[in-house]
Amino acid sequence: MFRMTFPVFSKCHVSLVKILLFFVAVSNVAFAGDYLIVTNKNNSVDSIPLKGATSIFLGVQRVFVSGYEIEIIDQPVNSDTYSKFYRLVTSKSVAQIRSRRASLTFAGVSFPPEVVENDEEVLRWLEKHTNGIGYIGESSLDDRVKVLLRIPSKIED
Repeated sequence: MFRMTFPVFSKCHVSLVKILLFFVAVSNVAFAGDYLIVTNKNNSVDSIPLKGATSIFLGVQRVFVSGYEIEIIDQPVNSDTYSKFYRLVTSKSVAQIRSRRASLTFAGVSFPPEVVENDEEVLRWLEKHTNGIGYIGESSLDDRVKVLLRIPSKIED
């Protein structure tokens, strides 16, 4: 009679697999990177609280505490950066953000923000707009902008 045998994993192999899986999970968090809310380095505002960021990016707050009108620069709606950033800052989905912006536009309260393709373009745009505010991945930060708030990234389901 023919008998099939399967390799037997020792306790050592099982432990090694568990350790490798742990490091894979941890590395995903480490490489995810934080998001930064940034502005022109000459903007008089030095920081904003998370509630303030939520209000700004939902279109509720439209002026800085200094009294100057806020100019938001956004990233493409179909990008991972956009969806993750808005989920972290506003706890809203892309569809909810689009709906809110459409309502504000229709009511004549505000217009949708200008959109650029990536972090580098956000940095270039902010160099030219003193009252601009936008968001980038932590790895894109350089001395052209000032960080107003760091948003820790989280693993999304």
